[in-house]
Amino acid sequence: FKVADGTGAVSTLEFSQDGNHLFIGTFSGNLYRLSGFGSVYSPKKDTDPAIGDTLIDITMGGTVITSLTNLGSFGAAVTGIAVESDPNHVAITLGGFGSGRVRDTDDALGSSPSWNTYSGLGTIPCFSIVMVDANNWVVGTELGTYCTADGGANWANVSG
Repeated sequence: FKVADGTGAVSTLEFSQDGNHLFIGTFSGNLYRLSGFGSVYSPKKDTDPAIGDTLIDITMGGTVITSLTNLGSFGAAVTGIAVESDPNHVAITLGGFGSGRVRDTDDALGSSPSWNTYSGLGTIPCFSIVMVDANNWVVGTELGTYCTADGGANWANVSG
């Protein structure tokens, strides 16, 4: 489905915990950040309890209140996105065979973040990621579930 002009076919989505940023992964290998959602909803129920939250036009008074930023192109489908409590820390997984199928950045709210590449899982496709905190991650792969307790430096197969 279409999230914003120019993103391509969406493969995965993840909101930041504060709800202000939507991270969008595509099948063509791009990652985007759509920011400004903190200004999109208006709780009108404060003035009238019978009214729920109301969607405000994304262009209010001719001013666009959301912005789309391309955070990188990775050469493989973005299959999973995890956002830590600090929305600057984002990790992604990539499909297809090749090295570096897990990546993260501590500057996801910047205009051009640099990405760390983790090759400890070999060349297997990775499909999903959950960040418990900055160091503890769980990744679903072609060959099972892997965990790291040190931010991606070492991985253990916990599939059982």
